[in-house]
This record gives sequence, C-alpha cells and structure tokens, in this order.
Amino acid sequence: MTRRNGTGARGPRGRIAATAWALACVFALASGCEDSRDGGSSTGAETGADGVGDIDGPMGEVIATWRDAELEPSEFRRFEEDDEAAVDVDLDAAECHAGRVDELPVVLCAYGDADAAEAAEERGLELVGEATGAALSNDELLLIVADRHEVDPEGRRIHQITKAFRELE
Repeated sequence: MTRRNGTGARGPRGRIAATAWALACVFALASGCEDSRDGGSSTGAETGADGVGDIDGPMGEVIATWRDAELEPSEFRRFEEDDEAAVDVDLDAAECHAGRVDELPVVLCAYGDADAAEAAEERGLELVGEATGAALSNDELLLIVADRHEVDPEGRRIHQITKAFRELE
C-alpha cells in the first residue's frame, strides 16, 4: 500500500505528463465531466437504478462495503481507455470506474491478479499528483482517491474510504 499526503509527486516532475485540467477531469467523471475537445461526455456508462452504473462483482462489493460503513458513494461510470489517454497515465486495467465517495473523487480498477493491481499503485499515485490522496490495492482491485478541492483537510474521509477498501474479504 502506498499513500501520499500532500508531499508532491514521486520522481522528477516530468513524470507527471498530464495537465491540471486533464487530472481534474479524470476525478470529475463522477460529476459528468464534459470533454471539451469534442463537446461530449467522457463518462461512457449507463447508470443503474442503484446509482452506481453497471458495476457488479468485486467492484460492486466495494461500493456495498462503503455503504455498509455509512459512506455515500455516488454514481460510478466506466473509465474508458480514451480517458486514460487524456491524462497520459496507462492504468493497464481490465476495467476502471470513476465516481465519488463522500464528495471525494475515486477511481476503482480491476486487474487480472493481485500482483498486477499492486504494481499499478505507482501509476495511481501519478493521478493523485500533489493532492492529498492514496492509491492502494486489495487483491485484484486498485483504489485511487484524491482530495483536489480540500474537502477533507484532516483526511478523515480518505481514511474511512481506504479502511473499508482494505477490510474487504
């Protein structure tokens, strides 16, 4: 598990190739961020009656765990390869979904195995950048959470989100 708390990006600044707009757009996917390059939405998934899109399996279990922990996950939408290209960070996941939990932007990705998810933590931290946040894996899943707008200055919500994610069986 790797966490960052406002310490800046690892390695030379050149490693973070995304612009501030692109990073903000990635984490705003849950809010229906518009891709201004083509005028369309960059979210790409239909939303189910439960407000989390078509997520099932382990990612659906994560969202249910957050709800059980009295956190409030919003609608989650599929994070497409085109979105990854916009930020120049290759998460190399089978699938990713972006949303919000207690107002904090979150990306959940599924990998083929636990080693691949753990190896992706560093790439997840590239998305966190200089914001307070975390990128951590649990089995075949990767969680990325970033507080870009300082809605959680003491990190309590980030702690609750990551704690519930780590406690998944």
